[in-house]
Amino acid sequence: MTAYIRPTIAILLAVLAYQFIETSWFDAGWFQTILLLVVSYILLERMKVHPALVIVGALVYGGIFLG
Repeated sequence: MTAYIRPTIAILLAVLAYQFIETSWFDAGWFQTILLLVVSYILLERMKVHPALVIVGALVYGGIFLG
């Protein structure tokens, strides 16, 4: 049963990520979207920062510069 659930969850997460990027691309602009994606990737994958801190940082950035 878990063999069917994992791909389903992966597809749902991919669709959610695509919709999020598409919405932010049109609402916040391409520069802000790319900046947040690149900085988030670097912090998460290269510097191994905890995901909660990256989320809080993105919220603070959005509140200051996009709010």
